[in-house]
Amino acid sequence: MMLQIQNLSVFYSKAMSLNRASIDVEAGDIAAIIGPVGAGKSTLLDAVLGLNDATGSITFEDKNLRQLPTSKIVRLGIGYAPERGNLFTQMNVRENLLVGAYTSRAAIESNLDLVFDLFPILKKRQNQEVGTQSGGERQMVSLGRALMNSPRLLLVDEPTIGLSPKVCVDIATALTRLNSQHGLTILIAEQNANFTLGLAQYIYLLEAGRIIGSGTADELRADKAIQESYFGNRARST
Repeated sequence: MMLQIQNLSVFYSKAMSLNRASIDVEAGDIAAIIGPVGAGKSTLLDAVLGLNDATGSITFEDKNLRQLPTSKIVRLGIGYAPERGNLFTQMNVRENLLVGAYTSRAAIESNLDLVFDLFPILKKRQNQEVGTQSGGERQMVSLGRALMNSPRLLLVDEPTIGLSPKVCVDIATALTRLNSQHGLTILIAEQNANFTLGLAQYIYLLEAGRIIGSGTADELRADKAIQESYFGNRARST
């Protein structure tokens, strides 16, 4: 098992954001956590990087992450693409990408080539200030920056929020290529349940900090209650 999270709980002041959540991510898979706003998805990803005060167990390739600082966790081979609001808006695309390369400087050029191959628009606009870009382009920069440290596991937070259907397809295509062509293991946290159906080998349902169900896309489609709550008419028609 590449990533194993067991009984993860996180409090913010007196409010519980995660309540004994457990998930497994197999090497070579795309896994997804879906749930509404406030379910605890981002909190769970933050916990993997040691960005909040959590209890429970988190292991990556049998290494205990709970006692490590974020810098060492990143060096183990975990990349994180949080929502695109974390970018340096007064810096250009290339500069933002290079911020992510501090743990993998020997592979800067090859990683830049990978990012520009996935997102040709970024190569064309690499000298453009990120603050002047569209939401879709910023999401590409966020993903690209996470790839600059040569991760083996990529955490992706809300990759489609606020984006057009066309850009969502572009993001899905890039994630699929990273997985199928480059062997990258990916964990996605996403509100858009239908976005995950064609991507993830395994999906977890998160509500109010609790994992309330899990299964393959086909298994979740077959559950009528889950269909109606999460996947809507598109799942019912497939």
